[in-house]
Amino acid sequence: MDGSFKDYWKENRDAILKAAIMGAVIIIAAVLIITLVFHGLGGKSTGEESSTPDTLPAAKEQTGSEAGEEAREEKEEYVPVTREGGALYMVTDYTGLYSEIPDDVSSAYPDALAYGGEYYSSYADMKEGELTEGKFVPVVYQDRTMYLPAQYAQKVVGAKILPTSAIGQLGGSYYAYTGSGAAAAAILAVSEKGADWDKDRLIEFCSSYGYDDLGSMLTLDGGMSAESVINMIRDYSGGEYIAENRFSIDNVNTLQDLIDQGHRVMTSVRYAADIGLTDTDINYLTGSTTATQLIVVCGYSTEGGETYFYYADPYYYTGGEGLKKVSSSFLESTIDAVDNDRTAMIVLK
Repeated sequence: MDGSFKDYWKENRDAILKAAIMGAVIIIAAVLIITLVFHGLGGKSTGEESSTPDTLPAAKEQTGSEAGEEAREEKEEYVPVTREGGALYMVTDYTGLYSEIPDDVSSAYPDALAYGGEYYSSYADMKEGELTEGKFVPVVYQDRTMYLPAQYAQKVVGAKILPTSAIGQLGGSYYAYTGSGAAAAAILAVSEKGADWDKDRLIEFCSSYGYDDLGSMLTLDGGMSAESVINMIRDYSGGEYIAENRFSIDNVNTLQDLIDQGHRVMTSVRYAADIGLTDTDINYLTGSTTATQLIVVCGYSTEGGETYFYYADPYYYTGGEGLKKVSSSFLESTIDAVDNDRTAMIVLK
């Protein structure tokens, strides 16, 4: 029998090896297909699709303290950093922004665009003589650093500025029409604490635990009260960050004092046709005459006897822009017009 098997093997060895190899290939291919299908479905079930969700996660039946405990367990690690003052630069002409310093700007493709008249904050306080071709200013762009060609940067001399991230409420997974509270909270945590706070995760957290006390932030008439923003910051950080409302009727002087103390200030302003803070009137979406927006005021300067404030407005940052500028008198009018139960000047302790 052994002899016949050997004879058979010699005569059919190539065919047997080919069949064995083919079988192994089929098995491996099947395993890969099953794995890809499984992970593909798993990614969709965890919200990894690129399309924008229509609804938020279902609310969880938990108390605020339980939510805080979960936040402590789930929050991402970060390295605390010192977030002190820096410098402010105005873009003088249309140019690109780069995630890395390019070898040759003329041939490099920009990661974002900057337009003449925009303002960007930076931790680099460069001298006027350094703002020349071939050099770059590292500026704060959304939640990261980008590089602005120095020949298109003009330093705003005398400005008191706390470099601030500009995180938008309209980008990402959730198009949050009334999500300025979540986005402004992310701006504070990222800019002052170096935290890795994502606007979309904050919106999910608020929906799950009821911090969107004025209604879903995905609607045109939802949002968060100042008290709810303060509670959310405490609980989402697991009690590590404590916020407080320093609102004062003497709001312009209060803003200056808080900035001088090193605080970026989450401030409530009125968006209305007659006293709209910016050139984009949110009321065309909401139909409201008392729409309130939370911005983050982060600096000021004095020009010709007039004080101007610089701020990040989450409503703008779908793709990222610079800081906005407003006169103290105009800003004061928009703060004064906010309903009493929604006034806020929130800072992190």
